[in-house]
Amino acid sequence: MSHYYYYDKKTKSNEKEISSTVNNNKYLFITDNGVFSKNKIDFGTRLLLNEIDIDCPRKIVDYGCGYGVIGIVLKKKYPEAQLFFVDSNSRAVELTKKNVINHKFDANVFQSESLDFLDSEVDLIVINPPIKSGKKNIFSMYDRSFRALSKNGSLYIVIKKKHGASSSEKYLRQIFSDVALKKKKNGYYIYKAIK
Repeated sequence: MSHYYYYDKKTKSNEKEISSTVNNNKYLFITDNGVFSKNKIDFGTRLLLNEIDIDCPRKIVDYGCGYGVIGIVLKKKYPEAQLFFVDSNSRAVELTKKNVINHKFDANVFQSESLDFLDSEVDLIVINPPIKSGKKNIFSMYDRSFRALSKNGSLYIVIKKKHGASSSEKYLRQIFSDVALKKKKNGYYIYKAIK
């Protein structure tokens, strides 16, 4: 595969550092070729981060973490939370490890498509779905998230209307007890699903 969902060994590495301000906090991230939104934090992720609001999560999963933006920003918001970063792309996983170290906190970073490594339920899972991996895979991520969440735990996702927001909403409503559209802007939809 030549897209960011899987690491392509033919994609030449060219690491660089980008600077971004999110919620009035400045962050530096190491990025590289072969990962999603390598030049800047994408609009959908920014919109998603502005909408996440739950009380004191103990365990958070950044599922499909890329180079770790979502989890690192959430660690600033919820400093007591234990963070888990998960991605199937080995280059993304290595970048996340570097970025976690640079932001000076401990976290668990896994190369995986599943959440089977979790030894207990989590309170919050956040996904900016890897659209190019296909609807079947994305819906599997929703299923795995449901199983990994504690009762009343929350899943947040961002997805564009043209990339299947309505079908994602319909699927989430089949498995979660409560699904709400939290925000829509410029074709992006933010959903919160509660187990």
